[in-house]
Amino acid sequence: MPPKGMTVDDHVIIRFAPIERCYTHSLKEESGALNEATSCYENDEMQAYLKGWSDLVKANPGSQLWIWEYTINFRDTYAPFPNIYALAEDIKYYYDLGVNGIYLQNTDRLGGHNTEYNDLRIYLLSTLLRDPEADIEKETEFFLHEYYGD
Repeated sequence: MPPKGMTVDDHVIIRFAPIERCYTHSLKEESGALNEATSCYENDEMQAYLKGWSDLVKANPGSQLWIWEYTINFRDTYAPFPNIYALAEDIKYYYDLGVNGIYLQNTDRLGGHNTEYNDLRIYLLSTLLRDPEADIEKETEFFLHEYYGD
């Protein structure tokens, strides 16, 4: 949420980094208390913060909202981190909220070793930044065929 006392007359550039979120679910999902069908409550607070900053930025044309998103599990880069579908939904959601830019923090190598499906991950996420409506399944098939061959 925007700090108390901040008004729409204040020009701000927000870099929103939802590091404490649940990466299994999209921020777009209404979870926890908002939707009792899921057991994920972690994104409720992040979603409220994001909407608050988005509203402030929309009310003030001189302000900007940028997203800093974490795309791999930096604590254990060898462990599976199945967040591609959630990130795909989030990228659409961020564009719908009117963000000015998205930075997807990733790594192509960490300690000299490749991270989980990193080449595919980088391709899919860069494709989604160009076209948030891209078909993940189709793009995955395309990448795997082009990268590994038949």
